[in-house]
Amino acid sequence: MKRDKEVQNFIDKYSRDHFKMSQSEARARGCCVFCKREIDVKTEFRDVLSRKEWDISQLCQACQDDVFGSA
Repeated sequence: MKRDKEVQNFIDKYSRDHFKMSQSEARARGCCVFCKREIDVKTEFRDVLSRKEWDISQLCQACQDDVFGSA
């Protein structure tokens, strides 16, 4: 997901302050910003909506389920 640089910097600072990892770093490493578990983006998500949420938040399927409830 392409964001304005200022917006991405804000999100990275927020996630670094709260989760000890920036969202950009999680994306680059292919891991969840919450649990830090490495994931395979091709097989991790149960549906297109969950995959889109990954693009927005860098949350794995298990953490998405914890935050939003499981389907």
